[in-house]
Amino acid sequence: MPESESESNVNLDLILDFEVPVSVRFGKREMTLGDILKLGSGALIELDRSADDPVELLVNQSLLARGEVVVAEGHYAIRITQVDSTAARIRSLGNEESQLEPREEAR
Repeated sequence: MPESESESNVNLDLILDFEVPVSVRFGKREMTLGDILKLGSGALIELDRSADDPVELLVNQSLLARGEVVVAEGHYAIRITQVDSTAARIRSLGNEESQLEPREEAR
């Protein structure tokens, strides 16, 4: 039997106060274990993105939005520039694929 819209809203309201991990991805890089063991204070690791590329906002390890890094009251923050639809955001919390269009990889 299909749920009515109000029943669906009540079910969604039950989970709105759950906390989920939120992180920001500036880029990534694969390294050998040998290179990782050589890392020390002052070492630099180049990532796969330029400084002008948007960062990715991940919720529960799923891409939710993209944006730019800013400073707000002395803390790092993200100004969102691209975000999934509400339905896609809910799906992404269940670890399904995000609907954001794939960005071109830096070359």
